[in-house]
Amino acid sequence: MTADEQVPKGDEIGDAAVDRMIAAVDDDWTVREATAIDDGGNETVAVTVETGDGVRECVCKATDEETGGGNLAAEAKLLRLLGAETTVPVPAVDGVVEAHPDLPAPLFLMERVDGDPLPADASAIPDDEMAAYVRQVGRALGRIHDIEAFDTYGPVVDAERVDPADAGGARPLAREYGLALDDPHDTWASRLPATAEWMLERLADTRFGDLAPEMRTAIERRRDGLDLSGSPVIARIDHHPGNLAVDRESRTVTGLLDWGLARTTHPEYELTCAEQGFCGTDSLDSERRERIRTALYEGYDETAGLPSDDGFAERRRVHLLVFHASNMTWMSGWVTPEIADEVERNNREFVAELL
Repeated sequence: MTADEQVPKGDEIGDAAVDRMIAAVDDDWTVREATAIDDGGNETVAVTVETGDGVRECVCKATDEETGGGNLAAEAKLLRLLGAETTVPVPAVDGVVEAHPDLPAPLFLMERVDGDPLPADASAIPDDEMAAYVRQVGRALGRIHDIEAFDTYGPVVDAERVDPADAGGARPLAREYGLALDDPHDTWASRLPATAEWMLERLADTRFGDLAPEMRTAIERRRDGLDLSGSPVIARIDHHPGNLAVDRESRTVTGLLDWGLARTTHPEYELTCAEQGFCGTDSLDSERRERIRTALYEGYDETAGLPSDDGFAERRRVHLLVFHASNMTWMSGWVTPEIADEVERNNREFVAELL
């Protein structure tokens, strides 16, 4: 399983296992309360723990090797890097258990950030409120993109859990935190088509499979002649309202959550991922998408600066095609029967716009 793949839901973790997981992180800590969090992938539990310094509110994230939890160790290491090198609101990591004979390792324990999750349905959030959050996300992405940790393109992985022959791309800062890239590409011009093909091959086996050939042709045609030069940046990829913690009263983002799919990309691709995460299948010409995208760009421009060349809009269209192929691939496995027809119709209409 590669770092591009999402992790299927496993068995629920019992109370006794939670006790042992916290003890594996720190055997002086005691669980007072534990509540499972359904995040759609890894086993995640909110825990209240008693420590020698008082009570702490934490989140424990764990997945066994059979369901692909190997990248949890990388997520923990990346959170530590981001916490040390930026001011963006990410959870502090309390401890990591990379291997254990009886527990679903790797696992890690992190602080529970202040704030509440947003509704998973972005349409339930007023446009002006969503724009306020997205502007803050844009600022955070600009700060993250300023980190010089990698010099090639690929999934971010734990350097200890990948064959050195398949890894690379780490600059001294990434090596300091034990991170590398899996199957790195030297240029975005080579990484982008490889990513597109990986997604389109899987899309072919879903309810949207008939769209894959036309999307492939469009990506190849639109990509031809584009300037895809630039430096790789750390990209979170998995942007959507459910991966934010916020204070809705002050409209403040208090936590950027879930970095398990992090990779290095062209900075504009990451902006596209964020746009799609918060806009979904809203029409390209819709007022809502324009408002949210403008807020994202304004925030990003404050901390990193937006490109102004003539190819920016066309690169965005290519990146939208590639990333939406990814979205439809995962969506086909997670969508529930009662909304399947509506989801399929909305996605087909959006692809028609992109084409």
